[in-house]
Amino acid sequence: RGDLTREFRDGTLVASFDQSVGTDDGEEELASVLSVAWTQEISPFTGLSIDALFSDTRGLDSDERDRDLEIGFTLNRRITRDWSLAVGYRHRLSDEGGEDRATGDSLFLGLSRSFQGRF
Repeated sequence: RGDLTREFRDGTLVASFDQSVGTDDGEEELASVLSVAWTQEISPFTGLSIDALFSDTRGLDSDERDRDLEIGFTLNRRITRDWSLAVGYRHRLSDEGGEDRATGDSLFLGLSRSFQGRF
């Protein structure tokens, strides 16, 4: 496993790589995951996040291989001291070897509120 975080004047870059061996249905697999994200403050109330994730899983005793790629962005906006709004888009490409290929797109909108209290 490897992680890298770099602070820049304009934003923050975070990258990570993870590789592991496991079993699925009795077959040993090698799973590798690489992710990269960039976050940037556009204004005191607005931030942008762009990220990508690539995963590759292959059978150690067979030719089976699954690959996924996800790319997305999120725009966060603080509305008030307690409320914030997030809007974003994600694209996913999934390849399960051979002709089993799928793509998907999603849009999302989120509204959140934070509060503090004593317990």
